[in-house]
Amino acid sequence: AVVAAISAGTAIASLGEMHMDVVGLTVMFGSIYFEAVRLIMTKRLLGDKQLHVVEGLYYIAPASCFCVMLVALVIDAPRLDPELFLHNLPETWHIFLLVCVLGFAVNVSSFLVIQRTNVIMLKLLSISRNALVVVAGIFCFQETVTPSQFLGYFITLTFFIVYSVLQVLDHQ
Repeated sequence: AVVAAISAGTAIASLGEMHMDVVGLTVMFGSIYFEAVRLIMTKRLLGDKQLHVVEGLYYIAPASCFCVMLVALVIDAPRLDPELFLHNLPETWHIFLLVCVLGFAVNVSSFLVIQRTNVIMLKLLSISRNALVVVAGIFCFQETVTPSQFLGYFITLTFFIVYSVLQVLDHQ
């Protein structure tokens, strides 16, 4: 029931979106589907095989790298200016290093959440994080949202907290 309430909050927040198109919707549904497959496979790898988080990354990282490189070659490579990139690299190397460290931290933390809890918790964390980013944008950057969107984000965050509390109480 709590997961349904979180989903309802997300749906309410999305009601006011007027800029939907078929390509974007297809990409979104594809993204959700493939993320679910990745999460289920990761759970099986970490749970059934009793692998450590870093060992799991060792097996999954090459496939992820291949998929990202394939998309980057199609979408980003045609627009890349190698001379400009190499010219700016001495001044921007620290940004690339920070992105690498943050990417590693996100992957390790995602694997830990999957290993310690379940895939549903990770997906709910992702949904709640997105809602929290929007709420932070409202307060920090004066982003405008409709009352129905604000209500949807409020419902999502409230029921995520309820779900988290219920999970803690269930394990005690």
